[in-house]
Formats: sequence, C-alpha cells, structure tokens
Amino acid sequence: MNELLSGHTVREVIAEVAQRAPTRNYLFAPESGSALSYADLERRHAKPPGHLGALGLGMGEVVSFMLGKGPGTAELILGSM
Repeated sequence: MNELLSGHTVREVIAEVAQRAPTRNYLFAPESGSALSYADLERRHAKPPGHLGALGLGMGEVVSFMLGKGPGTAELILGSM
C-alpha cells in the first residue's frame, strides 16, 4: 500500500485505509499484546459520538476527557473527531 491517500482529515484517511487494507494494524498495545486494525477502528468509531449524543452533546461542542494509556483512549479520541 504505497499509493497516496486522498483523505484530507484523520477520519477520512482512517476510512480509506480501512477500505484498502482492513487488516493492517493501526495501533499495537505492547502492555496487553493487543492490536487494533484499521477495520476495527472504523467499526468502532461510531460509538463515542453516539454515547456523547445520548448525553446531549452535539457536533462542535467542547468536550474534555481524562484518560489513561491504551487502545480505548485512541478509539475515544479518534471517534470523537
């Protein structure tokens, strides 16, 4: 996968790589030995906005998080973009 990506945002690039190379690792967590592929990330990215929307938060609202290290943190940050 050496072609140029056409995405202009992080979300667009993740979606494009998930289409082209779904099993390619996006993130590896050495502490647990777990890996998160681009396809995994793409499948899970809809969850944080849904949870935030259920709390009455919408697009463009300022939200802050206090998070530890790990794949869940990456999912939450990328999912809230």
